[in-house]
Amino acid sequence: MTNRLWITPIAAALAGPVLAAVPETAPEPVYPVAEIIVTEERPRVADQAATVDIVSALEIERRSARTLDEALALLPGLYVRSGADGVPRMDVRGMRTRSILLLQDGVPLNSSFDGQFDPAALPVDNIAMIKMTRGGSSVLYGPGGNAGVIEIITKAGTGEPSADLLAEAADSDAYLGRGTISGRTGDVGIAISGSLYDRDDFPMSDDFVATPPEDGGDRLNSDRRDRAVQTSLVHDAGGATRTGLSLSWRASDYGKPPTTSDNRMSDFGNRARYERVDFESFAAQLGVDVETRPGLSLRPSAFYRHNTEDTSGYDDETFTTQADAGAFQENATTEVFGAGLIGTLATGAIGSSSVALSAREERWDANGFSVVTAGGGGGGGGGGGGGGGATITVEPIAVDEAVTIYSGAIEQEFAVGSDFAALAGVGYAYQDRRSPGGDGDTTFALGGRYTVSASSTVRANVARQIRFPTLRDLYGVDRGNPDLEPERTLSYELGWEQSLADDRVGVAAVVFRIDAEDFIERPPEGLTQNFEEYRFQGLELTTRWQPGEHLRATLGYTWLDSQNRSPGADIETLQNRPEHKLTATADYTFDFGLRLGVSWLHVADSFALSRTSPTEALELADYDVIDLSVSQLFARGQLRIYLRADNLLDENYEEAFGFPRPGRQFVLGAELRL
Repeated sequence: MTNRLWITPIAAALAGPVLAAVPETAPEPVYPVAEIIVTEERPRVADQAATVDIVSALEIERRSARTLDEALALLPGLYVRSGADGVPRMDVRGMRTRSILLLQDGVPLNSSFDGQFDPAALPVDNIAMIKMTRGGSSVLYGPGGNAGVIEIITKAGTGEPSADLLAEAADSDAYLGRGTISGRTGDVGIAISGSLYDRDDFPMSDDFVATPPEDGGDRLNSDRRDRAVQTSLVHDAGGATRTGLSLSWRASDYGKPPTTSDNRMSDFGNRARYERVDFESFAAQLGVDVETRPGLSLRPSAFYRHNTEDTSGYDDETFTTQADAGAFQENATTEVFGAGLIGTLATGAIGSSSVALSAREERWDANGFSVVTAGGGGGGGGGGGGGGGATITVEPIAVDEAVTIYSGAIEQEFAVGSDFAALAGVGYAYQDRRSPGGDGDTTFALGGRYTVSASSTVRANVARQIRFPTLRDLYGVDRGNPDLEPERTLSYELGWEQSLADDRVGVAAVVFRIDAEDFIERPPEGLTQNFEEYRFQGLELTTRWQPGEHLRATLGYTWLDSQNRSPGADIETLQNRPEHKLTATADYTFDFGLRLGVSWLHVADSFALSRTSPTEALELADYDVIDLSVSQLFARGQLRIYLRADNLLDENYEEAFGFPRPGRQFVLGAELRL
């Protein structure tokens, strides 16, 4: 059996410009039954034909990333924005967060409630690598990854016991502590990590001009507290079977900063909302990787996730009363039970055949109340509603709904000589609903990669994917529409990769197009709907330069064209999809352990849409964010002291209308490795 406890050099090669051409340290040992698409010595064609970035633990350290969104923010094609939800959202090629399939050690982390996830609640302390696929992905993943797939692979315990401790403090009264312990005893490896983050608020830029909802200085209701514990156990006796158990617990409580420009001030503003969230999640995965005979492997797995989320909407910035229209209290519990099986048969020089079967039940139970005007409107699960009117009423929230999702897929890989590889896959997924019935559809993927020369390759793929409406889309008190159809996307991609100067320079270009039918989205008011057709198309360019072991530099550019092509749409523009994103990073490491790093993010031509009819578009201001870091190693490399300046130039910028981002912050930290 192939030993996958270490990330192979081939996996590093898949990362393109994200990783250095010359590894500086040994890669982290990984939890061996976490990946859906396993990277062996010869990578799967599904990964070679798609746009795949691998962000290693070393790269996470270089970026001084604290959470998942910070680790991935500079990747081309991905746009991180924070708005009314109070948490970062990750859009890929114009598609929203709910169209990304997020997996941690094989457990889907997307909320059963609304399909979203909070990347700020996912610490990086136990991450060995993050594998991100943009666009068309393998049918073996099943439904839900229309925009892409993010796989978080955690560390596994191997060898002698080791520990890693980190502590940092920011000048905005924010503190972080985290630690990891790992090792192996006999045939069992264990890794345990934990983290605690506490922030009173975040500072506004000095250039922010006060508004009635926000006077500047410390951002109103921007406090946050995150706690997380993760552990994995791996039994590997060196034979044909490996078994893994992964457990994780996370808890967060935070405020959602209200808009700084509400609907009384602008047609593009929302009603000012004063909401707080208390969230807790537990997840478990049990997986087995067994080679029943040479060339045939089976990977059965089962998982369970339990979330509780209490959301409170208040009348005003005092956060004391819930008597006016728009106030609400919702206590929600979601559960997911799931199991799957992936079988792969290697067929020698021809390639391999894989089959995937999975099923999961998603449950949502909610109770509470919503304060609305006598004529209706308003309410729970996000505090929509009301405003105005002398007569109000309190309506109960009582929801108990469930759906079951089944999927099956088969995928065949082909090798034609040593220069060309291709794949063809087909799948089917079905969502069984209590009412008014279920719905299903097929998926497929076709792709290939051709080696033009030792330094140049081209690749292409086309994929049809589906995403089912979430429980909130179907049954939410404020927006539910049980007649929704699945969202369907057809994506096309053509890529080229070139290495130069003995692989010290790498260049990659990707052109893509996504046609989305029955796109699931909620308009400013009313029920969630299927919009007939959206189109996203664009270009991604990346370069990396590493002239030696000391200096590394990357440059990335994304051009995105987003269109609402639905018949009858009064405007073609789609909001919060910037047309241009430019990133640059550079770091230099001196022989005596000093490392200097800088990153630059430029975003241009993003629009907000009015809440009035006919719809109007407002162009948001372009912005530039520069981060700077410096670190020094001591005690033979076991101790690292670092200083980081986030938003060094104190840029006053918005990723969504009315929701300015933090101003300049300084962070001082220390990391000790034992």
